[in-house]
Amino acid sequence: MIFRRRFFGYKIIQSFKILDFNFYIGYSKHEKKQYATFFKRDDQKDFGWIRFFSILFDAQKDIADRVYRSLDQLELRRKEVCAMPKKDNDIRFINPEYKTIFTLENGDNIMIIHQNGTSDIRECQYIDEYHTEIGDNIYHICQFAEIMERNGSTVVPYRNSLPEQAFFYNSDSDTIITVTKGKSGFQHYRLAPYDTVSENKKYASELNEQLGITPSQEEAMFSGQIFGWDNKLTDPRFYNQIHKNEINIGER
Repeated sequence: MIFRRRFFGYKIIQSFKILDFNFYIGYSKHEKKQYATFFKRDDQKDFGWIRFFSILFDAQKDIADRVYRSLDQLELRRKEVCAMPKKDNDIRFINPEYKTIFTLENGDNIMIIHQNGTSDIRECQYIDEYHTEIGDNIYHICQFAEIMERNGSTVVPYRNSLPEQAFFYNSDSDTIITVTKGKSGFQHYRLAPYDTVSENKKYASELNEQLGITPSQEEAMFSGQIFGWDNKLTDPRFYNQIHKNEINIGER
């Protein structure tokens, strides 16, 4: 098939293909509305829609909206063709390049940190592998990632499986500190009560134990404070699996 690079006087400047769905953006300096969007499937002779815009951003937004609306149909066809087995209902959060940043259990929360420093907590419900309900709205996971990037917002898991705070020993300042879920940095709680590192670490762990915090939760909270909250190291299940593997190895 010979692909024409010009339609209705508009030269194609951008094109996108998903399976047999083709999306195009055209440009013409001679037209009042200099940008146009086109859609066509491989098995179709004519274009599904042609729309005209004055600025490139609006044309790109139109293409993005059309792609998102097509994703449900594309995903259904993919599952029918590939007959993929159903995965468990963890919710995946990705960046606009489709790289997985972290996953959440169904019903868990995220914290959205805005450019001005304010934050919101939103509950997330699993819809399917590519869609999730965040607060009162349903998003395709890539659509949500692009909205967050465009708004300059940061998303971190605010896991129900983590405590609001946990205690740790800070050897640099010789103090007991508190780490708050989803927040960077730490707060000083009190001076360390003992002379040795091991005794002060044990003291902090005992404070956590009194609050019902498990060793896996403690490790996840510590990792969040050190490495940031948007990774699997802040998920207690990661450490549960490590401890389980250690037990299994020891029993052999």
